[in-house]
Amino acid sequence: MKKTLVAVASLAVAGCAMAQVSVNGTFSFGYKATTKGNAAGTQSSGLGVDQSEIRLSAKEDLGSGQRLEAKLSFAGADRSGESSAQPFATGSNGPVTGRDASLTYTNMSIGQFKLSSAQGGDYFTSVAGLGVSGQGEPLIEMDGKLHELKGPVDAISYTVPVGPVYLNVEHSESGSFLGIGKGSTGGTAQRKNTYSVYYNGGPLTLLGAYRTYDRGLDGLCPDAAGDCLKLRATKDNLYNLQAAYDFGVAKVGLAYQFVNATAGMHQIDTMVSVAAPLGPVIVAASYSTSEMTDPPDTSKFANIGAGGAWEATQYAGKTDGYAFGAKYALSKRTSILARYASWTHSGYSRYEADAPFKAVALQAFGGAAYNYGVAKATFDAAPSAAAGAALQQAGGAMQQAWAAAKAASAGLTASNSANEAGIYLIHTF
Repeated sequence: MKKTLVAVASLAVAGCAMAQVSVNGTFSFGYKATTKGNAAGTQSSGLGVDQSEIRLSAKEDLGSGQRLEAKLSFAGADRSGESSAQPFATGSNGPVTGRDASLTYTNMSIGQFKLSSAQGGDYFTSVAGLGVSGQGEPLIEMDGKLHELKGPVDAISYTVPVGPVYLNVEHSESGSFLGIGKGSTGGTAQRKNTYSVYYNGGPLTLLGAYRTYDRGLDGLCPDAAGDCLKLRATKDNLYNLQAAYDFGVAKVGLAYQFVNATAGMHQIDTMVSVAAPLGPVIVAASYSTSEMTDPPDTSKFANIGAGGAWEATQYAGKTDGYAFGAKYALSKRTSILARYASWTHSGYSRYEADAPFKAVALQAFGGAAYNYGVAKATFDAAPSAAAGAALQQAGGAMQQAWAAAKAASAGLTASNSANEAGIYLIHTF
């Protein structure tokens, strides 16, 4: 239940002297155990705060079928260090951090415009659960596990309803350059445009989307000393289809996504989910697959003197994962949640996570390879015992750097199974 207070404020976005501000939020405390998908199968578990988010919402009626809504949220207002997973946090008792924020202008004649700074996850899993996935819900999402990493984005979108169909176009900029004046000119992260059609007709829900990306690496890399050494898993475009049907006793969702990525590489994702209400209990389950095909030999991107090959072929193949959970409502605002998921990190999620680590290691290798070239040229010009010893030492250093470059990763390339289990007490206010 939302608690409403009357705040006397000058809202720059609305230009009004008085606005109604709604305050609501979610607080959950529980126990979670995880096993990482690295070679060691690292385990961790313990008690703590899972979510402590406070959300503010201000609405204004502008008249003539127009209205404006401003939303702002933040999290981590507790001692648990929940916010420590966010940028610039320092662990337990880390700073309170901002979460999703938006300004939405609705005009009944022309549609809805939305400006937002929000967690813009992989389009696939943010909708594929169709109301049953997400934090505080029965299912654990597969972002960063089977599907793409999730991160904040700045975005602008326009939505217009045509009967039961909603047409939407959105432009968003990567969270790597979050903030005004940073995401376009002068940035290097990918921006994207998404065009989607959403249908909600009674028990049937349909969604179709097409997304394009810019700043990709196509074919051979033109700049071996620049973008190529970053080895980003860039995307070109994706196609997404989703459907759900509410049978009354259960709601079933299906999803399919096809991604065209770097230098001819592809990713294919599928998902099926089901949620069923059993009195005060909601039970849900999902099964996902992800397959990487046609990964390039990244020796195409940089010659041996500039960093060598990154063997992208190690990421090829198909993986899967499943999740299930149950949520028991003690009241309208309080519930108990138990959920479990198991997965093997997909090639694409490992590719994305490993890229920064590989890039640093390959840059180190490039320096070692350069030193070896200098030592060999010196020895070839004037062979001597000292020059031979220097050449041998440089060769050993290059071999060690190459081994480190091949091994460097975010700990995901082992392809071992990972899992997560937790039980939580959740209260919304």
